[in-house]
Amino acid sequence: MDRLAQSANRPSSQEHALLDWDYATKYLTSEAPWHRGHGATDGFLGGGMLYYGFAYAMRARIAVCLGSGGGFVPRLLCQAQRDMRRPGCHTFLVDADRPQAGWGRPRWLSEESLFRKEFPEAIIIVATTADAFANFFVPKGIRIDYLHIDADHSYEGCMADFDNYLSIMAQSFVISIHDTSLPTVARVVDEVRKREGLELIDLPDLGRGVAFVRPRLPATAPKLYWPRDPSV
Repeated sequence: MDRLAQSANRPSSQEHALLDWDYATKYLTSEAPWHRGHGATDGFLGGGMLYYGFAYAMRARIAVCLGSGGGFVPRLLCQAQRDMRRPGCHTFLVDADRPQAGWGRPRWLSEESLFRKEFPEAIIIVATTADAFANFFVPKGIRIDYLHIDADHSYEGCMADFDNYLSIMAQSFVISIHDTSLPTVARVVDEVRKREGLELIDLPDLGRGVAFVRPRLPATAPKLYWPRDPSV
């Protein structure tokens, strides 16, 4: 039997698994009814691994999620910050609780919700993204390392979120934009793609689609993602 066949027939061991499937099913996708829009199913995280991976790899001290009715994305951001063991990290969730938008009320409003109980470190701001930007993030001088945009899916609303929060991103950042398969959000992606100084990759076939944006850094830029001192 060649090595490829041996590898295919080798039994898997949960003891050595990088991902704990039981934990993912019980705490990351449970009570998160829209996780399938991110290409995830019960126990399979789909695009959630990208959110986690970017936040973890860049050692994001400040992560912000704009819109999340089930809390799937902020759970992954919180988990990344837990796992990288970097002091002073915070994940913020901004959601206006506007059932009239057609998505119902957030599933995490109750203090007894799984998200609130299992990820109590998440800072929840019940407000529109525009109000949170003007009345919370800007006055406090917060600079964001990782931003996830998944709130107002109109072209105008999504574009405003991108432009507003882009102005308070850290020097080296990642922004993810969800639902890029929607024509309104796809239009935002097309606009951002044309801008100088930014790099964008769109994965429209991953769940309901997601794009990732980062600054176009010069070759001489310092290696901010891999500091020698892990506490930095």
